[in-house]
Amino acid sequence: MTRRRAIIWSVSLVALACVAPAMFPRKPAMPVAILLQGYTNALAGSEAAQYVGDEPEALFMLTNRTGSGLRCKFTVDAFRPERAVAESTSSGEVLIPSGAVRILSVVTPVTTNGWRFHAVISVSGRPPLWKTRIGNLLGRVGLHFRSLDSDTVYPTLTNSWTAL
Repeated sequence: MTRRRAIIWSVSLVALACVAPAMFPRKPAMPVAILLQGYTNALAGSEAAQYVGDEPEALFMLTNRTGSGLRCKFTVDAFRPERAVAESTSSGEVLIPSGAVRILSVVTPVTTNGWRFHAVISVSGRPPLWKTRIGNLLGRVGLHFRSLDSDTVYPTLTNSWTAL
């Protein structure tokens, strides 16, 4: 009789240890990092630059720091010195595999001195593999939790830089 209780308690503790992370999720850390990498140069010949429409750009590196792919919606605004309205804007959506890097760019016409940049990144991604597996196991016995199947939505990342 006591052996049976010991087995039941052991199985119960293991089951609780597997389900507890889904019941009490931790606050997610920032899944991406964004860094100002530098600037590109305009083409040397003014005729060629006018023909191609080439202008200097500020380059940003967006890095996925998680173990799964992420969907990132971004907006990067460039402000001229002492102006409140964005001179140039770059926005879009990128898919970034686990541990990968994407380069984002925003046009900075004329000169790069004194520009301010403001980036806003919204990130979502598939739940971690362990969460998906627990959801599948519980689904086999008729228990379905939306929190185990839905995408993870992370807090919005906002960052600003001033180029001197």
